[in-house]
Amino acid sequence: TAGPASSGAAAYRPRGAGTDAGGSVAAMMRGELPSEAQRWGEAPPSMQPMEEWEIRKLEREAKKAAEKKAEQEKEAAIQARKDAEKAERGEKKKLKELKEQLQQLEALKDKEWDELTEEDEEQLEGEVALRAEIAELEKRLPKD
Repeated sequence: TAGPASSGAAAYRPRGAGTDAGGSVAAMMRGELPSEAQRWGEAPPSMQPMEEWEIRKLEREAKKAAEKKAEQEKEAAIQARKDAEKAERGEKKKLKELKEQLQQLEALKDKEWDELTEEDEEQLEGEVALRAEIAELEKRLPKD
């Protein structure tokens, strides 16, 4: 009879069985290699601690950022002070000009009624607004 040769092997043999070449998946399934896949419900793998140089680098960057922010705040304060001083000088200059206009109006008041022109009368009509503007500026400016 012609039958299978009795070499002690079964009729069905999975590929790679009998040899050690099963691949990494088969080795993981047999428990020879640790599984790198995360399973459901497990905590994620912990981060490795940072190297010393990485910690120093982060500290330097944080220090630089803090110094830059402090410098920007200092510059902003200086600029705000300059703007306030410039505005104050502008108001003082305007106050001086308004007072000069008021003195010119006083000179117009000294004229007799028949010597006044229509332009002079228009200027005299604006005296109340001029005095109100002077009072407002004097109120805003600090006393020297």
